[in-house]
Amino acid sequence: MWFHLDSCNYGYRYVGVTTSPTPNGKFTFLNAFQPDGIPSLDMNLYEENKENEIVSRVYLVKYCNNQYVGISK
Repeated sequence: MWFHLDSCNYGYRYVGVTTSPTPNGKFTFLNAFQPDGIPSLDMNLYEENKENEIVSRVYLVKYCNNQYVGISK
């Protein structure tokens, strides 16, 4: 699970990552970081999983300017 990890005054601005064998827990905390060193407040993920593909791709949409460009892979 990806989540917004922060302090009460938005001092961290991290992405938090946890895993669990089931959707309702018990979760294990893995990491907290700022993707590409950039503070993160609103995260959005997009998963591309094509038929017959063994590995899916997940994209973190980290920044969109007025031309809607700037995706981390």
